[in-house]
This record gives sequence, structure tokens and C-alpha cells, in this order.
Amino acid sequence: MKYGIIGMSIFSIILIIISIFKNIPLSSIVSLLCAYDSVTFLSRYKMKRDKSDLITGVLFFIANVFNTIAFILF
Repeated sequence: MKYGIIGMSIFSIILIIISIFKNIPLSSIVSLLCAYDSVTFLSRYKMKRDKSDLITGVLFFIANVFNTIAFILF
């Protein structure tokens, strides 16, 4: 999981730099990060059964849905 977070962080930084230079809206990148975070926290909840992981995963999932809708509409 540690290497996944490091890899996703590097990937996110690269995507942000590319989106700044190409004038791509950042909402797509935020949506991608929220999707990754929601899957990470929900899978951690599945292993540990810690309610804070469940709540965090659900919140990231909701943020992902709103960011995806904003990306499509705007």
C-alpha cells in the first residue's frame, strides 16, 4: 500500500503539471485522486473493519461523483 501511495503521488504530480501546461481542467485530476483514495480507504476498511476508514472512503467516493459530474457538465 505504501508503494501504491508513492506511485499515485508521483503520477498525480505529473498529471497536474501536464494539465497546467495544456489548460486542462483540474477537476478530472481531482476526480481521479478521489477515486483512488476511496478505493484505498474502502479496501483498508475491508481488512481492518475500522469505521473511520469506511467514513473516509465514502466521503472520497462522494467527492469523486461530484467532481466527475462537474467535469462532464462544465
